[in-house]
Amino acid sequence: MQIDLVRKAAAGVLAALTLATTCPNLPALAQSAGGRIAVTDTTGSDVDGITRQILNKEIEFARMTADYRLHNVPYTAFRKWYTAILSTAAYSVADAGNIVTFRNGFKYHTHPQDFTQGRSEVGPCLIMIGEMLFFARTSGIMFTDIIHNEMIKRKGYDRKTYQTKALALNTEIRSLLTRRKGMISSADSAASQEQAVLTDVADSLTREYITNYARATRIAVSHIGENIVSNYASATGAFIGGLGVYNTAKHSRPKQLSTAGIGFLLQGPGFIIKDPAAYFGGRIAEHNTTQKLLAQHPELQSDPVTQLDADKQRLATLNVSGQIVGDRNKAYDLMSQALKKDQIVQANENKRLLHRYYHDQFINALEGGAVIGAGAIFAKAGYKFHYTPYNPLNTLFTARLFLKRFAIGALVFTPTASGGMIDTPVEALYDTYRHKKDNEEGIGPEAGMKARLALLDQAAGAIK
Repeated sequence: MQIDLVRKAAAGVLAALTLATTCPNLPALAQSAGGRIAVTDTTGSDVDGITRQILNKEIEFARMTADYRLHNVPYTAFRKWYTAILSTAAYSVADAGNIVTFRNGFKYHTHPQDFTQGRSEVGPCLIMIGEMLFFARTSGIMFTDIIHNEMIKRKGYDRKTYQTKALALNTEIRSLLTRRKGMISSADSAASQEQAVLTDVADSLTREYITNYARATRIAVSHIGENIVSNYASATGAFIGGLGVYNTAKHSRPKQLSTAGIGFLLQGPGFIIKDPAAYFGGRIAEHNTTQKLLAQHPELQSDPVTQLDADKQRLATLNVSGQIVGDRNKAYDLMSQALKKDQIVQANENKRLLHRYYHDQFINALEGGAVIGAGAIFAKAGYKFHYTPYNPLNTLFTARLFLKRFAIGALVFTPTASGGMIDTPVEALYDTYRHKKDNEEGIGPEAGMKARLALLDQAAGAIK
């Protein structure tokens, strides 16, 4: 009889072991705890496992977008200071040339016969050098943009690579969400509400991807527009205007000044339209890109981050307890904060760019108007000059009038060039100061994205 009892006990143990090994994923039983649903499964059910997968992929997506934003900036520090240094040098040299030119013109216009060629070349030569420095600035900026774009492309932060990775992650997240939806019961209010929260996060990340991709498009188009118009303005000013002024003095050909005047007449509108072409061209490209990408994602909500906060609140009000769900609630809060960081940084960036546009447009419109005015006077001075060897008195009168007009043309541009010498470095210094203050307040790009990445790290730690 004892042998039979031992055999029955052994058979029972064997059956229990067999059941345990063939059904490893059976969920733990929920235990009632004061009317609340207590999750006691420490290893996690299939739903918990796929939920963690979805959250990890969403965190990966959010990190990638933060890195992408940090590597795609409207203006690099090198670009800013290269522009400031070359512009200040160009304004300084051109302004010195204008001052020398109008002083000599007013000084010798009553007795042009005493105005030596060597003395007459100094001012126009400085004007030409200043215009050449402007051309060096604009062409250098263009090559700086090309080099920067190539650098971020090699690091994998160009638009094409970002789009490919973002779409792949989005597809993977949506697939996991579909799988999870099929695994939960419609009667399980907590699991269904968590599904809504996960979907809100996915929608927010997709909308964020669209915003950042369109933003990068705006930056690229803005730079292209700025570079095209700036190089047009600097080339006409340097190789037609500045060179024409110098040749007028070097070869003693007053008629040549009309060509120089035409060069400045062509240059002036470039100063005026540069900023609108860059700013509004970029904004239009951003808007069109956003609309195109939104049309490709009809599943997106109008404001997924706001919807996330609402669904997150509903999940929190459900009568759910337990370590697993509690940790995920914390992760959802952190994800919401991280998503809002991008929005805050973007809003601040738009504000700064608009202020920059207003400032630059005002200054460059004044400069462009002055260049057009000087060009018109130069063109008239050269066109009206007539050399009449048979009538020396008439030639002398014409020369006096020519020098006076030459001096007036140089004088017209002097105030704006003098202002540019001051405004350009001050603007760069203020931009540096404002950038630093924004980061101290947490709304600048570096501080904002650093805080965002820290929030994402906390979210990842909460679901491990």
